[in-house]
Amino acid sequence: MPRHPWETSRIKIIKKILTGYINTKKPKVLDVGCGDCFAVTELFKGLDSPHIDAVDINLTENEALELTNKKGISVYSNYDHLQKEFYDTIIAQDVIEHVEDDVSFLKDIISKYASQRALIFITVPAFNSLYSSHDSFLGHIKRYNKNELHKVLNQAGLQIVDSGYLFFSLLILRFISVCFQRRTNITYQNKGVGAWNHGKLASKCVELALVADNCILFFLNRFGVTIPGLSVWSLCKKPQ
Repeated sequence: MPRHPWETSRIKIIKKILTGYINTKKPKVLDVGCGDCFAVTELFKGLDSPHIDAVDINLTENEALELTNKKGISVYSNYDHLQKEFYDTIIAQDVIEHVEDDVSFLKDIISKYASQRALIFITVPAFNSLYSSHDSFLGHIKRYNKNELHKVLNQAGLQIVDSGYLFFSLLILRFISVCFQRRTNITYQNKGVGAWNHGKLASKCVELALVADNCILFFLNRFGVTIPGLSVWSLCKKPQ
């Protein structure tokens, strides 16, 4: 079955955001909370022999080995197995909302793995007021608005280069859904993106709509116009 349009459309806009920032000549990349490595392999596809390491504590050692063999990158199920080397790009997509002490978590990652000129790209679910049973199902401790995320990043010692929101249309749908649940006490069956079971045509149509949504937000963000969305992202660096 096709990947969830949320995943595929997000990859496209993140590539657009990172264009001009990422070292395209053999970049050294660390993906924190890599899942099945779909995102990181798609993000850096086509670059000149990228060195990619990925880690996810929810993977078993066998799963990490299978992904290593399948994806052609080094995948680890434990940070202790990750060789301490400095990366010029660190990706953490929808990770820190799962961590109780997000500031300490980021400080540890940065001190151990970020080169002096490293870029750190982070995404999180937006707006704690929208916290619902779906967040609990996914293991989210909290959600963030842009200012809250900036505060965490600053406390972790990072300098924000750029930031914005994604998925305005999905924000509206989530708002309606959460309001309905709170008024009726009826909750829908929670499913992750892996449960997407629609065909190629439906997937492509939804993906194109979400790509257009994100491109509009990105374009307006370039002119200082902030439109909220279901996800918030930040591109950061270590202060020189």
